Amino acid sequence: MGPYSEVAEYYDAVVKKYPGYYDSVLFLNNLLAGKKVLEVGVGTGTVARMLSEQGFDVTGIDSSEEMLKIAKSKLSGLDICLKQQDLLNLDLDKKFDSIVFYQGPLCIIRTVSGLVMETYLEDNLQVATSLNKLNHHLKNSGNLVIGIRDDRVPDRSILFGDGLSYHVCLRRRSSDRQEITHMIVDGMSVLAKDSLTKYQLPLSEFHTLLKQNCFSIKGFDLTKNFYIAEK
Repeated sequence: MGPYSEVAEYYDAVVKKYPGYYDSVLFLNNLLAGKKVLEVGVGTGTVARMLSEQGFDVTGIDSSEEMLKIAKSKLSGLDICLKQQDLLNLDLDKKFDSIVFYQGPLCIIRTVSGLVMETYLEDNLQVATSLNKLNHHLKNSGNLVIGIRDDRVPDRSILFGDGLSYHVCLRRRSSDRQEITHMIVDGMSVLAKDSLTKYQLPLSEFHTLLKQNCFSIKGFDLTKNFYIAEK
């Protein structure tokens, strides 16, 4: 079973309740270089669909078979290429103008102590290997766009549907590991639950890894929650 295997079927209903989610996606077109876009962590395809409707040529990858099943059904009839791949083994026979992580395998986190990079990857070596893969899939002057998530409140709940609620719980497991648990709850019953342990590294270390892999930092947009680097 892949990440989000249990909560996948509820994902779209939860996303609709996130304040500012769709506005941020619509803002993406201001940050993209050219029309060929790769979304890493495409999930159920919400971002990919919106980008496609804005005229972008979109390819999406995800490691979750359950998420991709929903995406393929939802995006049926649209010219969007979907593949099951993980970031560490990224291997597509094409280059892109922009690569987007909306809130996927790489994500910038706002904490009470500042900004950090969070990832499913295990360590800096895997992050560097993945950045090298991204470099090879990005055209010169292409943009790498990474979403920013606010984790200054450790536990969050959202009501949606017929009495259902979505809960996110953050637990520190070590100085550089955080466990994130996603739950769908109906009253006192847990209908679905997925837990992921993610690696966090200081943003300064991530900047060093970016530069070592031929990226330059363009800046942040903390209003729309995006971080941008350029090849």
